[in-house]
Amino acid sequence: MTPPNHDVVVKGGALRLIEPSQAPAAPKPSVDRFFRSLAEELQERAIGVILSGTGADGAYGVQAIRAAGGVTISQDAAT
Repeated sequence: MTPPNHDVVVKGGALRLIEPSQAPAAPKPSVDRFFRSLAEELQERAIGVILSGTGADGAYGVQAIRAAGGVTISQDAAT
């Protein structure tokens, strides 16, 4: 679980806690930020899984993983 007022990113092969985005509409914590760092760090070895939730957090992150050659899996909204 991510502590309040932090985002998790992958950097140098390790999970790191960083300050969240200051954008007012940005979710805190942000799975997009985590997935984008995962794509950058692991490229084609990155895997992202999105389960049900609200909003669009994660959408840009899975695009980054796919663009890097990684694999993404998402839950069907009807389930």
